[in-house]
Amino acid sequence: MTGKINNINADFIGNSVKSTAQSSSMFVRGGSIYNAGEIGAVKGNFKNNSISSDKSRAYGGAIYNQGYRTSGSATEGRGKIGSITGNFTGNSSSSVSEKTGGGAIYNWHYADIGKINGNFTKNYT
Repeated sequence: MTGKINNINADFIGNSVKSTAQSSSMFVRGGSIYNAGEIGAVKGNFKNNSISSDKSRAYGGAIYNQGYRTSGSATEGRGKIGSITGNFTGNSSSSVSEKTGGGAIYNWHYADIGKINGNFTKNYT
């Protein structure tokens, strides 16, 4: 079962997630927001948020929207974000030895984001 948030209105500045896990099977996701449920709208600016890892994968420096589907099952789930309005500046995702993606936003596997309005400046992975 997943949860629902109607709206998020906030600025996200300087949030950081760092993993020192010694396993490449561990993932670091979402420097400011990790969503596996439903969010109506996100309004705010995302500046200098980051995720990093020494040994695992790192996705979504500011926002990670999780999608998933169980094969052969009637039950499907996915992260849904109705809209995102805001500027993304200086967000990053990094890993020393594994895959990384989505300096600002990473939208994964069957996840949905409706509309995105904003400027993306100097985000990197």
